[in-house]
Amino acid sequence: MIGLDAATGRAIDGDEWLAQAAADVLFTPIGTRVMRRDYGSAVPSLLDQPLNEATALHLYAATADALRRWLPQLNLTRCHLELGEAGKAALVIEGRRADAPQPNSFTRLTLPLPRLN
Repeated sequence: MIGLDAATGRAIDGDEWLAQAAADVLFTPIGTRVMRRDYGSAVPSLLDQPLNEATALHLYAATADALRRWLPQLNLTRCHLELGEAGKAALVIEGRRADAPQPNSFTRLTLPLPRLN
């Protein structure tokens, strides 16, 4: 897929475009898009929750549901949290790109999350 970088306006494609599209879907709260009220995910509502196993499970489910619905170019196989120092975390998404040949279709995207508790 080919698109434009949301920050710079330059052309992007491949995993760079896929990471931008996934971040847009996952970090847009449901109900905030005027002409697409059902666009987005439940991920933003989970970011202020205590970071425990239950919250992580809800985060994975919200990620899988939103990507399945709004990003058919990615067939999700795995997602997990990578925790860093000082409460920083990233959501790691692994899957197969639907627009790439089978041997080259694996992709791993790392999306930084806002600070988690």
